[in-house]
Amino acid sequence: MFAIITPGGIYADAVMTDNGCTLIGVPNEYSCAIQLLTPRHLRFTMKEAGAVRRVGDIELLDKNTTKTTHRVTLKDGESFTETTIWERESE
Repeated sequence: MFAIITPGGIYADAVMTDNGCTLIGVPNEYSCAIQLLTPRHLRFTMKEAGAVRRVGDIELLDKNTTKTTHRVTLKDGESFTETTIWERESE
């Protein structure tokens, strides 16, 4: 689930992955697919009217660290890549 609150209102969308890939709260021309590359690495692809807009690789590096790399292709504008590392504090 992702939500943004602005002075003009609220935007929210989500992806349900229990049984494939289902987008929630986005226009009908968007679709998604999930591909399991290894037991610790999956690829999420989002398309707009058949054109790939985002490819996200999500990888569990160890039991406390997840790395995500998103390659974004804009309809108008320059493409970019964003990478994040999520670390859970050890108990």
